[in-house]
Amino acid sequence: MKILYVTISNTVNAFLTPHIKMLIEEGHEVHCAFNIVQEVNEELIKLGCKIHNIEFQRSPLRKENIIAYKKLKKLIQQEKYDLVHTHTPVASACVRLACRNLTNTRVFYTAHGFHFFKGAPIKNWLIYYPI
Repeated sequence: MKILYVTISNTVNAFLTPHIKMLIEEGHEVHCAFNIVQEVNEELIKLGCKIHNIEFQRSPLRKENIIAYKKLKKLIQQEKYDLVHTHTPVASACVRLACRNLTNTRVFYTAHGFHFFKGAPIKNWLIYYPI
């Protein structure tokens, strides 16, 4: 299976390396797409994980996310991933849009918390809840 992990920063280094290592050891091909803001874990490179720099921004209102979406869509279409696993609201919205017409690509979103919750600012509800 060909798998793409998508996030907005180097959470791959902090949290996802063990998962990626296990998938590669089981024979899967794994790529990562994120905004490279620090050195990528060398273990991922040695394992053969291909890294794609896509400069997602945390704020959904940043125009850089339009460019990131276009790069991501092109990458997904070219590489023909079987599975795209995404981890953050902005990147996840871009992934869902990029994969909406693809029949052979499954999308998984792992939420690590929500920006909308009881007591959160109304702005958070208006922006993040629909996403």
